[in-house]
Amino acid sequence: MKAKFTHDTFLKQDVLPAARLAENHKHFIKSGTELEITKHSADVAQHRSITFKEPIGGYQTWLAFDEHVDCPGEKVKIELKVPYFSQRDNQEQWWRTCSTSSHAMLLKYLKPQAIAGDDDYFQRFVKPVGDSTDWGVHTAALAKFGIVSRYFQNLGFDDLINSLKRGFPVVIGVLHHGPVHAPTGGGHVLLITGVDEDKQVFIANDPWGVAFSYASHNGRSIEIPFYPSLDRRWQVDGTHTGWGRLVQSVDGKTSL
Repeated sequence: MKAKFTHDTFLKQDVLPAARLAENHKHFIKSGTELEITKHSADVAQHRSITFKEPIGGYQTWLAFDEHVDCPGEKVKIELKVPYFSQRDNQEQWWRTCSTSSHAMLLKYLKPQAIAGDDDYFQRFVKPVGDSTDWGVHTAALAKFGIVSRYFQNLGFDDLINSLKRGFPVVIGVLHHGPVHAPTGGGHVLLITGVDEDKQVFIANDPWGVAFSYASHNGRSIEIPFYPSLDRRWQVDGTHTGWGRLVQSVDGKTSL
């Protein structure tokens, strides 16, 4: 398949303006150029991550401004039917158990008979082991049910979409306070359950309510824009700097 460039543009190794990038981190492409690619996906700051069939300037994967390139294929649209748990009604530590409720939603989706709800998950698998905010505690809890997963601090939009394609929701950590251009906060955890590339939104279950206004306490299946929202609140330090958990297999199966 081929990507067609509709404007004179730069391929880049970062979303910064091309003028601010080192020469070996940008590559000029003329309008009308068509190049063979192997995959593409939405990335941060209105850019698309594109992997080319042959390396260009020493790199196989580049970023391109989304409006400057046409890539083939249908836009990805996925919504996994994940149960919703609110942390606001948790029996203990309701103000700080966003991670517990998010991981409980993930577990309930992958293993419906494993737990009754997020309180059950907390009392049996979190509280006896460690703190709710410890990602390692949840890694161990999920492993008890044959769910192999790993916590990362270098995820991008493509990782979310690829996981959803395999049938696995993704628990992520975000900065939920402050304006979108300058997010702040000690951090919040929610569950990515779907994506609509045509609308350029991710779908999420937020245990605290409607992210990030919280005008409503019902955070089931909310839409969070790629930008200017999740790119700032999740990709805080630039592309592929997102914190989150990827499920690698369930009972040995790498997809559902």
